[in-house]
Amino acid sequence: MHQSFGNLVIAVFLVLIGAFAQFPPRPGDPTIIESTVLKGAQIRYSSVSICPTRSDAKGFSGYIHLPPASLQAVGLDQEVPVNLFFWFIESQHSPATSPLTLYINGGPGSSSGFSYDVLANATVDFRGQPTLQSIESNTFIPSDSRLKQRGTISHGLASSSSAINTTEAAVRSIWLSLAIWMKDFPLLSVRDKGLEIWTASYGGHYAPALYHFTMEQNNALAENRSALLRAPNIQINSIGMLNACVDSLVQLPKYPEMAYNNTYGIQLINETTYISAKKSWEGADGCKSRIEKCRLASGTTPYLGNNPTANSICHDANVYCGKHIAGLISPSERNFFDIGHRSHLLTDPTLNTYLGYLKQHKVQEALGTPVNFTDQATNVAHAFSLTGDNVRGEYVDSLARALDAGVRLSLIYGDRDYACNWLGGEALSLSIPYKSQASFQRAGYTSVHGIQRDEKGEVPRAYVRQHGGFSFVRVLDSSHTVNAVWPSLGFAIFNRTLDDVDLATGYEDLTKSALYSTSGPSSIQHITNKLPADSDSEEGMCYVLALSFCSNSQLNAYLKGKGRVIDYWLVDYGNGSCSPNPIQPCRKSNSGFGGIHTDLGFGLPADILSWFDLLMLVGAVIIVGITGFLVHRMVHLREKDERKTVRKGYCGFQ
Repeated sequence: MHQSFGNLVIAVFLVLIGAFAQFPPRPGDPTIIESTVLKGAQIRYSSVSICPTRSDAKGFSGYIHLPPASLQAVGLDQEVPVNLFFWFIESQHSPATSPLTLYINGGPGSSSGFSYDVLANATVDFRGQPTLQSIESNTFIPSDSRLKQRGTISHGLASSSSAINTTEAAVRSIWLSLAIWMKDFPLLSVRDKGLEIWTASYGGHYAPALYHFTMEQNNALAENRSALLRAPNIQINSIGMLNACVDSLVQLPKYPEMAYNNTYGIQLINETTYISAKKSWEGADGCKSRIEKCRLASGTTPYLGNNPTANSICHDANVYCGKHIAGLISPSERNFFDIGHRSHLLTDPTLNTYLGYLKQHKVQEALGTPVNFTDQATNVAHAFSLTGDNVRGEYVDSLARALDAGVRLSLIYGDRDYACNWLGGEALSLSIPYKSQASFQRAGYTSVHGIQRDEKGEVPRAYVRQHGGFSFVRVLDSSHTVNAVWPSLGFAIFNRTLDDVDLATGYEDLTKSALYSTSGPSSIQHITNKLPADSDSEEGMCYVLALSFCSNSQLNAYLKGKGRVIDYWLVDYGNGSCSPNPIQPCRKSNSGFGGIHTDLGFGLPADILSWFDLLMLVGAVIIVGITGFLVHRMVHLREKDERKTVRKGYCGFQ
């Protein structure tokens, strides 16, 4: 079996909010390739050598440049240039035969592109230094929703009136950029091996929509009616989705069940609220009815967000469903992305350290980027909210078409996630109306075997239902980001899907056993779990570049310049009392100490930092959306949107 990770490409539309008044370097002289797909489009790239990989591993970063009006080729308005950042690392193992994987993050408004700790056998350590060991597949990561921004990088973000404010509009931008890159990037060794699409969370909208649009473009090319006759024919081999929110009509009814009757024995709502929520779903003017009215108003053609009446109806449905169904557990103060912990508790110290890494001048200089990195765009989330995009789209039908065309589909859900919970994921899997639906429904659950122990010596537990190339996996004791908790499991599922073998063992060749089905019980809701030992902890670690996960006392110490900070970790409160941190035991700070001091080569006064980080904190509190998911070496995927989410909205509900 081949190893599935390889030529690594990270593409992310960089946001222009400068951090800590640090000015990024001026980029050098890149190589410029004129696109053969679209006149005026360019790929600008330079060699990169900042990854601790083998000395002969090739790496490149740069931008896909789309001049004004480029998006008209896919039916969208665009008044100003768009630039999409990418970072490419070629596979160290058989790059000519390794597959190409497209990873699309959730959001909307979340950058796909700097899950540095997700890309391969890699993390960014506690002090912001990379530990990349091996790259074993070809991977392209665009910033799905960032493509909707109508400004150049030097002009910042678009307003909520951006031309792209729906899933259908976003995937058109993704397809165009991907087509240009796959056709014209001169060092891409794999062009005819097909594409693997992997995503998470709100990406449950993007993946099926992108599949459908890509197939339409392939047909248009075959019939010589495409506006871009030099675009490549892109064949899709697999779709993988982790804790994905795909179709609200199918998944939302399971939210009250997850809140009241989950497998952890913790009731996040009382019986009165549970009954009320079910009525809010089924009622004459309830959530279900409002979603149906939204979809009727949007029509049967792909919706691009240009009908104010439909936008209003769908926005109303989204708000109502968010308040009465999706937001049920807000009063419980449990984490939307991990009900095993309280809200805003950082449980993995490497989830945010890539932010410190990307603030280093040498890293920005090597990448050739003229802007600082910011991984959330609240105006993008707001633009999607205004169109009610979250409750649109009958994407189960697109998944059915993919399965009928032979595309492998894996749905993976951590069972402590509430935001896109496994009960809804299971309902989704059973509802997909493809030709072998009945056979999939008859398949039973079995354990996933052959998974390595984690660093603590624990073996991850998971159950899979599978028929042919379609599988649903419940991962026990896992949050919204399965691969941050169980990287070996996530990597195994990813590889087994791409290798076209069964997920339970990895030994059954599905190309020779198309009728393969798992056997076992038809339900696994009787399999229960225990809450983690620190389930009720009220204070965790405080990484000051992700303030939404700091406690009130930690925020008070940091924002007032009293606390001691090392490598962006609050290590004590300024009075000698310890703040939990991963890098050193507690120690008393010097008298009058304030501000931040790191080994990254700069230090700034506390008053400047406090003002800027207060703005960051306000931004974190109002962001909606979910991100997350692994795709490449699925190692230590940070729960990015858990750190950026709001207290009252998530998963597109606002």
